[in-house]
Amino acid sequence: MTQIDKGHEMLSFVWGLPRPTYIVGSGTGLHLYFVFERPIPLFRSTVKELERLRRRITWQAWTQGASSLHDNVQYESLFQGFRMVGSITKNGERTRAFKVGEKVTVEYLNQYVPEEYRAVKFSYKSNLLLKDAKEKYPEWYQKRIVEKKPKGTWVCKKDLYYWWIRKLKAGVQQGHRYWCIMTLATYAKKCAIPFEELEKDAYGLIPFMNTKGDKFTEDDVLHALEAYNDSYITYPINTIIQRTDIPIQKNKRNYRKRSIHLERARAVQAIDYPNNSWAGRNSKKVVVNQWQLDNPNGRKIDCVRETGLSKPTVLKWWNTDE
Repeated sequence: MTQIDKGHEMLSFVWGLPRPTYIVGSGTGLHLYFVFERPIPLFRSTVKELERLRRRITWQAWTQGASSLHDNVQYESLFQGFRMVGSITKNGERTRAFKVGEKVTVEYLNQYVPEEYRAVKFSYKSNLLLKDAKEKYPEWYQKRIVEKKPKGTWVCKKDLYYWWIRKLKAGVQQGHRYWCIMTLATYAKKCAIPFEELEKDAYGLIPFMNTKGDKFTEDDVLHALEAYNDSYITYPINTIIQRTDIPIQKNKRNYRKRSIHLERARAVQAIDYPNNSWAGRNSKKVVVNQWQLDNPNGRKIDCVRETGLSKPTVLKWWNTDE
């Protein structure tokens, strides 16, 4: 009951906290559940708004006396799953839930945070039926419903996956270990790493993770590996930084004009293939390869924009510099 007592204390601090619908004790942690009166579809723009609001409420909860880890706030995702109420915890006890409030609205939550953290650009679930969507958005309906095609994504080199393993070994901390493994799973999917290899690497990291705090278990890894699916391929870098607490330096594009890229590519042709010995080789391949040399961490979409080449052309010659 100590956790629950702490939970009620959390509702009376200076910044204040919105009253949750439920307080749940999972054995090792305390969770506040806010159940909405109406469902909210998690479109990308909506997720960004709610993430900002949730992050602020989390900060207020952790820094106002409810946790001794106030200097190491653990931010969870909107999509984070928790143990089912009534299930067995890591300590062999039962996950218990206590109803302390009513269902809430986003407008209600907004009242408890400064204005710059409020979610204002969102919408509740639409009443638009699928048959109506077919008429209103025929191209979307054909692609996503009839053909069941996933959203388009870029596939990265495997170097990204191995880079993250090195990165997390250098910077992972307690409270963020789950997110580091979850990010590893998203990168594995994005880099077309077989699940068997991901599984071996992730479970192999457990002994190392246990040197960074409380016991990190196979169960933790199992749940983190659920991110090995297409829906996490577009997991944004800002969210990764926030969740893992590992700094990542974003790629800095040089924004050269298209003519400069082409000029540099032609210069490389002249050096590497004197006397027009490059003739017969695809000049667009040279442009793509040179752009990659100039932008080692660059994305295909940026190459398309800056060189003026078509997306299929960039895809064809990407990573073909041998």
